[in-house]
Amino acid sequence: DEMLLIYAFIRVTRSARVLELGGQLGGSARNFLAATRGLPGATVYTVDLIRVRSQAANHVTLKQDATQLTAADVHNLPIDLVLLDCHHYNATIHTLRVLRSAGLIRANTTLALHDTGLHQVSRDPAHKRRPDVLRAQPGFVVHELVERLVVEDLRTVGIDGSGRERWAAIHAHRDVVAEGDVLQFRH
Repeated sequence: DEMLLIYAFIRVTRSARVLELGGQLGGSARNFLAATRGLPGATVYTVDLIRVRSQAANHVTLKQDATQLTAADVHNLPIDLVLLDCHHYNATIHTLRVLRSAGLIRANTTLALHDTGLHQVSRDPAHKRRPDVLRAQPGFVVHELVERLVVEDLRTVGIDGSGRERWAAIHAHRDVVAEGDVLQFRH
């Protein structure tokens, strides 16, 4: 499960300051709060268009569009890990650029995304009705095309779009799909 992987990553790297764009019901925030427990200066920030209930004293929730996020919203301090989960390309890139130009996203900041893996069309009929999905392999679609495009752009042109600063990608999903239902995996 990807949340277990991110939990372990936060513990190993001691990433105390976490920002998530897109918080929905607060499940990721609970995971981040548990992972950062005991780390000096641990703070989890959640930005979402809907109100997300704060899970702890060190969980700052912001009900706003990600494009409205400012350095002051994250207390003008560098962020150790950013989970990009707002499913909107322009908002994601804009926010990364604002935080990078303010010096809050640094070379050692981890940018995490999920929902970039493949789903079987037959198991997710909603994808049949969506014209924007990428049909990566026969019978399979990219679950969230926006997140996949963000990953590709970070790898190839970086946050500023110049290509001078590219980010490495570690994929926790598989694009090569096993025959049959032998191998089960989550996005």
